[in-house]
Amino acid sequence: MGKQMEHKEFLELMQFYLYDELDIAKKNMFDAHLKSCNECSKEFEAFKEFISSLSDEIDKDVDPALLQDARSELRGYIRASKFNNSNNNSVLDFLKNIIYKPAGLAFGGLSLLLIGVFSGYLLFKESNIITDNNQNLNSDQYKIQNINFIDSDPAD
Repeated sequence: MGKQMEHKEFLELMQFYLYDELDIAKKNMFDAHLKSCNECSKEFEAFKEFISSLSDEIDKDVDPALLQDARSELRGYIRASKFNNSNNNSVLDFLKNIIYKPAGLAFGGLSLLLIGVFSGYLLFKESNIITDNNQNLNSDQYKIQNINFIDSDPAD
């Protein structure tokens, strides 16, 4: 901040000044600006009057539990609005809504199961036996040969 306070800075600091939350340097700059600018002093008086009218109407005995509930509710609304504002892509919103619902989870699980079965079928299917039209697998032409038994006694 320079020596002179801008109007925009003045408007930002006005509420902090009324609640006595400014440091001494900013408070002095604020006072100097108030003395030098008629427009800002009128704005400050109107704001001061508005704050005093609000504080006259406020009941000083607010239930702390009610106040805490209101604050947590407000935080929830703020978080929800930030979340809703950050998601501008409607396709992603649609997919998120499907995935996070129980039906969407079931559909996703079923889809993964079907993909797994299909890919397993493609990877592990047996190769087809290619036969000539003239040969028949049930004929006596085929013989089993070269079989060796570990136990040489055929009686048991």
